[in-house]
Amino acid sequence: MFMMALMINAKIKSSIGSRIKAARKSNQLSTAQLSRRLGVQTKTLASWQKNLTQPRSNRLAMLAGVLGVTPQWLLVGKGWGPLRSEFS
Repeated sequence: MFMMALMINAKIKSSIGSRIKAARKSNQLSTAQLSRRLGVQTKTLASWQKNLTQPRSNRLAMLAGVLGVTPQWLLVGKGWGPLRSEFS
């Protein structure tokens, strides 16, 4: 179980897209629900999650606020993540 938690933690910290997806799932939001809250198209959010593009700074701040994480965690995996003690 401990090794599985380490593997999950490493995967979540590997990219901004994987952290966005993990935080979205932690908040029990679909891609469509989160994109509506942010005022972006679903395909835009999907491209962020696939690491094809990155959100601009104003969207990054909104994204962090909606998901309850810090912008720094989204960008580099440091700071408060969705399950603070596990992902910070």
